[in-house]
Amino acid sequence: MKEKSTDRLGLAQPIYQEALKACFDNCGIISLDDMEIFDARLMERMEAVPESQPFYDSIRMNADIRKRYPWAKSLVICTTWYGKYRYPE
Repeated sequence: MKEKSTDRLGLAQPIYQEALKACFDNCGIISLDDMEIFDARLMERMEAVPESQPFYDSIRMNADIRKRYPWAKSLVICTTWYGKYRYPE
């Protein structure tokens, strides 16, 4: 079991480095289990701000990633700050 954990950590670092090279500010990897509440949160936001519904409807397809990609186990999340401009080397 320890070998799989080491493999995952070994893969996480290169993914993180590639994200930084692609000019993302940060990158993380989460289990798809952590996405189970995503749809419920989207619904809460749409109810709180009905004007936001067109935007959240457009990303709602990401709520059930396992349906679209049954083989997936993790999700890579990359972030960037839109007010900062950088160009890749």
